Amino acid sequence: MGGGPEAIAGHRPRCRQRLAVNQRSAPHFVLVETGDEIEQMKWRLSILFVMGMVAFGSLLAAGRGFGQGANQSFDHASTGFSLMGAHFAVDCEACHTGGRFKGTPRRCGGCHDGVSASGKSVRHPPTSNVCEACHAVSTWQQVRYDHSQTRGACAGCHNGMFARGKPATHVATNAPCETCHRSTFMFAGARFDHAGITGTCASCHNGQTAKGKPANHIVTTAPCETCHKSTTTFAGGRMDHTGIMGNCASCHNSQTARGKPTSHIVTTAPCETCHRSTTTFAGGRMDHTGITGNCASCHNGQTARGKPTNHLPTSMACETCHRSTSTFAGARMSHTGIVANCVSCHNGVYARGKPNDHPRTSAPCETCHTTRSWDR
Repeated sequence: MGGGPEAIAGHRPRCRQRLAVNQRSAPHFVLVETGDEIEQMKWRLSILFVMGMVAFGSLLAAGRGFGQGANQSFDHASTGFSLMGAHFAVDCEACHTGGRFKGTPRRCGGCHDGVSASGKSVRHPPTSNVCEACHAVSTWQQVRYDHSQTRGACAGCHNGMFARGKPATHVATNAPCETCHRSTFMFAGARFDHAGITGTCASCHNGQTAKGKPANHIVTTAPCETCHKSTTTFAGGRMDHTGIMGNCASCHNSQTARGKPTSHIVTTAPCETCHRSTTTFAGGRMDHTGITGNCASCHNGQTARGKPTNHLPTSMACETCHRSTSTFAGARMSHTGIVANCVSCHNGVYARGKPNDHPRTSAPCETCHTTRSWDR
């Protein structure tokens, strides 16, 4: 047995792999045929081949994953073009066609030309502006049009096709937009130019197209311009009272138009009973027809003229002495029941006093005079 496998008589050599070491040379492999294990070797090589193919496939898949990871971790901003908004989700090859990296356009129009990427639609407003002047990178719909470079009439775009046009409630006019709309940021705040307009105000001022009559407006079918003479303000409208002879309170009720002040005479008589003018409230003449008493309910110094400061001190009713309803003059003092203290009135201030040629006396008036006559 010590002579090795080769020395065994009748035994076929077997194949095995040895590492022969030569002390004078580098290690090397030497294939030595020693037996009949060739079939087993083939089987082992087959297994190694299959394992190698599996390993190669795994490495290939890992290589693809590595490539994707490298792309995702790549700082695209270092190229001078940051992937923002909708560009972040776009496949690389959509912009880098044919594997081209250098020379890739950075301006929107370089790609968005209708060939490489979507460009202007047929409904796009006619403009020479660059895309980024109006569009954001998140979506095409997020637009802020830059009017600073706009040339030409507004209606060239604002025609309901390219951009928002007149709404259904717009004032009926053929005037250019810019006649009234001065702002390029909003439609609100437009001032209608009324130059040359002298009538048919209600065709616009109907409460829908433009401000119409408020709820407290005078009830009338007269055209607006009958009273409103200004085209800059509704204030100052003067009601044309021509032909109006009665029913003043239907408007002069303190809501629709000026009504009775708090100091007005207490009365249920129609306005036109005393107020004859349709241009002023002043000069109204109270019709005293049928009034025979209770004068002080109005003649109290607040509602109507009351006692002057030089009036006789009395608590008697006005109508005791004042018989006329058209004038205070001519009143006759009723001395009925008065028998003394005449000088309280006849002192030259309230009523006639002693004349200069009166005899000097300190005696009371009633010592000599009666209430019928100075001479008796």
